[in-house]
Amino acid sequence: MKPHIQKSERLYRKDMPPARGGFYLSLLAVVCAVGVVYGLLHVAQHGV
Repeated sequence: MKPHIQKSERLYRKDMPPARGGFYLSLLAVVCAVGVVYGLLHVAQHGV
């Protein structure tokens, strides 16, 4: 059993309710992914 993983899980649970927390976390991940992809495409198109 790894204590640092358990600790981060406990902090995460304390921070926000599971259902809402998971929703916001996935939403944030999607937004970040879209931003990165858009940025890469933008740079690739303009050849910067």
